[in-house]
Parts: sequence; structure tokens; C-alpha cells
Amino acid sequence: MIFRQSRTNAQEWLDQAFLSADAIEANLSDLALINRRLGGVESVLAHVRPVLKSFSADRPCAVLDVACGAGDMLRAVAESAREQDRAVHAVGLDINPRVIDYARRGMTRCHRRPECDSARSPIQWVLGDVRALPFRTGSFDLVICSCFLHHLAPESAAEFLHSAANLTRGTLIVSDLVRSGLGSAGFRAWARLMRLHIVTRHDGAISLRRAYRPRELDEIAAAAGLRHRRIHRHRFCRMTLVSHPGVA
Repeated sequence: MIFRQSRTNAQEWLDQAFLSADAIEANLSDLALINRRLGGVESVLAHVRPVLKSFSADRPCAVLDVACGAGDMLRAVAESAREQDRAVHAVGLDINPRVIDYARRGMTRCHRRPECDSARSPIQWVLGDVRALPFRTGSFDLVICSCFLHHLAPESAAEFLHSAANLTRGTLIVSDLVRSGLGSAGFRAWARLMRLHIVTRHDGAISLRRAYRPRELDEIAAAAGLRHRRIHRHRFCRMTLVSHPGVA
């Protein structure tokens, strides 16, 4: 794979062990805001909604969110299902125990929506490693992943996509940023204006320089063996890979 503009090798602070619990929680709260304001949620839901609609009201859609972070994306999926009179059985997986704890506690920050009621919620939070996904092949109807792929080198990204695709008997949706120096500079200015946490300002700008371009993502998906795939562009330097691995 030949990248015309090199990805940076700079590391995001959230991936490192030195952050305090308060810094992690501030960053996760900021990321939820960014997902709402800068197209992250919509870049996923635009492709999730048709999948949910294909299910009957009495058959829940089994959904896995890999590297779920604060869980805001999975709660948005559950809310979208409710709005369409559909049901989901959802699992959020993340490797960081502090992040999983924050996601669980986030159920109290959802303004009493049914999908955020811990007694009735269709969401389960699981501690696990994307390098050894703890599920059987074909366990889910839908596997989603948002803003994680850029953390991986191309070969590791292909391995991850292959593993994630094996978990779904239906659809794989992977949304991420599009590499952009201009976007990185613009994000820095917006984040400072919004008074986001310093970790968020640092990591967001780095993410936009570590991200892939659509053609690069397509090459990675091809290396992962995803034949039935399409990459969609979205505003605010977003793109989404949609694949149907189960289709022959």
C-alpha cells in the first residue's frame, strides 16, 4: 500500500497509560460531543438505519460495537431502533476497564430514555481486546466500529477488518476520519473555541493526521478479503466502509 501523504506516527494520549481518570472521562465526554456535532453519529446511523429496517419488529438485531468507547454510538443505535419500532440486542466492547466503567455509568446520563434504563437496556458492556475478539463466528447481525481503525497500522487494520467481518452474518459498518492536514488545523481551532479538554485537542488533531484516505481504506478492506464493500464520504472529514461479508 502506497500512501501519497504519509500518516503521522505520533501517538494519541488516550492510548497511553499516564492519563488520570478525570482526564479520561473529560476526553470521553468531549468525544460524545464531537460525535454529535461533527458528524460521527450520523456517519454511522445513515448506514445502520436501513439494516435495522430490514428486521421485523419481533426479531431483535444483534449488534456489536467494537472499541465502543463511551458507548454513545451504541446508545444512538439503540435509540434509532426504538424510533423505527425495532429491537436490538447490543454489545459494546472496549479494552480499557476505565472506559467500560464510564460507558456503564453513562446509562444514567441519557435523560431517562428506555435504551439508557439499566434495568431494561438492550446493551451489554464487555471488557475485551480487538486483537482476540471473544465471540464466535457469525454471532451478530451487525458489527459497527467508529474512529478506531486509524489507531492501527495498515497490516493490523486489515487483520482487524477480517476478524470483525467474521463476526457478522450480515453487515459490517466501519466509520472513521479522513486524513487531512487542513482538517487537523481546523479541529484545533474549533476545539479551542469549544474549550475542550487538552487531551481531546491533542488527540483529535493527531487522529486527523493518522487517519487513512478512502482509497487507502479500500486497499486495506481488499487485503482483509472484503469483496462486497463500498466506501461512503461524509462531511467533516468522515468516511464509512459498508461491507456485507456474508454475501457470496
